[in-house]
Amino acid sequence: MSKPTGSSGPLKSSWRRIQIIAQKEFSEFVKSKRLWIIIGAIIIIYILQAAFLRLYPSGVPLTITQVFSSTTGSIGLIAPFLGLALGYDAISRERESGTLRVLLSRPVYREDVVNGKILSSLVTIVLILFASVFLTASISIALYGVPISVEDFAKIFLFFIVSVIFSFAYYSISLFFSTVSRKSAYSLFFSIMVWAFFTIILPIIASFIAVFSAISSMPLTPGGTETQQFMKEYIEKYMEAFSSTYSTVMSFSINQYYSGVVNYIFPQQTAGSIYVDGEEIPFDITGAFPAYQTSLAVLILFPITFIILSYIVFTRREEK
Repeated sequence: MSKPTGSSGPLKSSWRRIQIIAQKEFSEFVKSKRLWIIIGAIIIIYILQAAFLRLYPSGVPLTITQVFSSTTGSIGLIAPFLGLALGYDAISRERESGTLRVLLSRPVYREDVVNGKILSSLVTIVLILFASVFLTASISIALYGVPISVEDFAKIFLFFIVSVIFSFAYYSISLFFSTVSRKSAYSLFFSIMVWAFFTIILPIIASFIAVFSAISSMPLTPGGTETQQFMKEYIEKYMEAFSSTYSTVMSFSINQYYSGVVNYIFPQQTAGSIYVDGEEIPFDITGAFPAYQTSLAVLILFPITFIILSYIVFTRREEK
């Protein structure tokens, strides 16, 4: 059943149906235990981080970058699970309970069902990550007097946007598995396996391949040079070869693109700056886009691809 076009009436009716489905879905999210478990985990993490900040010497002023250098790892772990938790049973739960057939028997387009669920999940992701990211900044300012500038606020906001896209990417994966699975347990299993592959398995594989590639490309003898100089050059070439191969293999992981952008925004070095050859290079927020345009493009195209696949599968599948 395709949507009529050329009339504002049907479009308004479609938007109204999407809103109703989104409101129903959001209400169920708020009541679900899994969402409150994630929120509880976030609260515990931030309590621990607040306690960790007390370990800094009292005479050393804290910066927003120092605060968020540890926060990025927490968000990088929470964001995927938030997306997976919201999407793994989006369609399969309705299919299992039999409500999907009832819903589709009404004058509701299949696209409206998917759009309503996507809208509610995206709103939930935005609200939770917004609270998480800006709660960190607020606590840091209130408890430790961390100064914040306009540039710091821009960095926090960019980090928030990238984290939302990252979480939504994992939501799109779980939504796709939910559309093809008859049971939510199957969808959850496949979704977690994808997360485990990107987060745990692929880095291990990449490390083994990188070590083998780096060793096989290195000379085995000093070749007449001094041993100390040879070892220095050997280690430099080894690390270069290892890093190149590792990055190539990890380019298949969405996590790698997220980490690349986040590490540019909040590098692990001090004072929010990157050091190259001993010289300090200040953060340039406008440089994040040209420098990491490939990573940003992948982060955006990844969820779009899986959302399109979910549309195709759901709209063409016969529900029994």
